[in-house]
Amino acid sequence: AEKTSGTSRLITFTEANSGNAYRLNEVKLNSLESGKTYYYRVGDGENWSEVLSFTTAPAEKGAKTNFFIFGDIQTDNTANLSAAIERVKASDPKYAFGIQTGDAIDNVTAFNNWRAYLTVLNAEKLAGIDVMHTLGNHEYYGDATGSASDVLLNMKGRDYYSTEYGDVYIAVINFTADWEAALAWLIEDARASSAAWKILSVHQPPYFTNEGGGSARFNAIVPAAVDAAGIDVVFSGHDHAYART
Repeated sequence: AEKTSGTSRLITFTEANSGNAYRLNEVKLNSLESGKTYYYRVGDGENWSEVLSFTTAPAEKGAKTNFFIFGDIQTDNTANLSAAIERVKASDPKYAFGIQTGDAIDNVTAFNNWRAYLTVLNAEKLAGIDVMHTLGNHEYYGDATGSASDVLLNMKGRDYYSTEYGDVYIAVINFTADWEAALAWLIEDARASSAAWKILSVHQPPYFTNEGGGSARFNAIVPAAVDAAGIDVVFSGHDHAYART
């Protein structure tokens, strides 16, 4: 692997926890090979983490791919997330990636909310598994532009995006996206993919089962676009209830 660039950024929390901050460091790599495991450490030149690793996606189509879904954690209690990650770590075969369907953070202006969530993900050794994040309504509370989530979850201002892992295509549309533009993009982007399985992650579902919920706006526009795009399954959250249709 070759390092192409490295950056360091500082994000401070002044509203809910004055004086607290995260220092974010980023390294971009190229010339990675498909289906290979790479090992690395993180440190300041004197103090180093233990050896960590990640495995790149296989190049061949048709390989079996396992992935997990979680959402609506809202940070207040990460015990369930810790238990879920233990199952992820113990899985055989191993999970290739995860999808987070939104509202991982209750209050994005509060340092302790981010610390609780990110500490569980990293301390529980999930760092070697990619997680595709979807921004829900809580990711914008007190931060209308979603700038904190953009930086801390490496979203880079993207209201919608897609990626492929093996034979699986995954598209994500965030809560505050321009949905007309996003769904037009989805149809074109998903149709261009040759992946056997196509997935969409959104926060608010087009169909709801929670009596106090409501998804009329999403129900009016999402299902037809999903069909036109050839999407096989849509994962969402928001209702705090489990259902499948």
